Amino acid sequence: MKNYLPFALVLIAAMVSPMTAGVIVDIPDDIVGYLSSTKIVPVNIDDATGVQAFDLEITYDTSLLDLSNGDVSLGGLTSGWGLTSNVNDTLGIAKVTGWGLGPLSGGEGSLLDLNFHTKNLLGSSALTLEGDLNEGGISGVDMQGGSIDVVPEPSTLVLLLGLLVAVPAFLSGRKRVRSRY
Repeated sequence: MKNYLPFALVLIAAMVSPMTAGVIVDIPDDIVGYLSSTKIVPVNIDDATGVQAFDLEITYDTSLLDLSNGDVSLGGLTSGWGLTSNVNDTLGIAKVTGWGLGPLSGGEGSLLDLNFHTKNLLGSSALTLEGDLNEGGISGVDMQGGSIDVVPEPSTLVLLLGLLVAVPAFLSGRKRVRSRY
C-alpha cells in the first residue's frame, strides 16, 4: 500500500494557508519634498477588487509638514466617491473615510492623495498608516506606512556651494586676475 501521508499534509497546508498574498495599502517610502513647498503623497492599493470603502489614519511629523482637511482628496481609483477627512495638524493625525456606491472592479493605484506642505526645515518624517477596508470586511490587508524627506531644491544646493567657494576667496583678500579684453 502506498503512503499518502506526505500528499495529505501538503493538501492540508494548502487549505490552511492562503495561496495568494493579502491586499497591500501603502504610502511610498521614497518621497522627496523641497523646503517650503507642496508635495502630493498618494495612498496606494495593489488590488482594489471588491473595495467599497476605506477608513484610514495617517500620522506625520508636524515640525516638518502641514496638512489640512482641504489638502485631502480622492485618488485615481476612487474618483467620484464620497470623502470625509478630519485632520488635526497640531497632533499630526489625519483620519480619512472614503466610500463608493458599488465595489471597485479591481486594479492598482491611488485610493487617496495627501497634499502636504513642507516647512522650511530639513528632515525626514515617517508617515504611518493604519486602517481597514470595507469596515474590516476585507481580511489580510497589510497597511504599510512610508516617509517623506524634506530637502533643499537642487538649485539651492548649487547656489550654496557657489557661495561656499566665493566667500572664502573674497575674504582671503586675494587679488583677482583681470582679463585684458
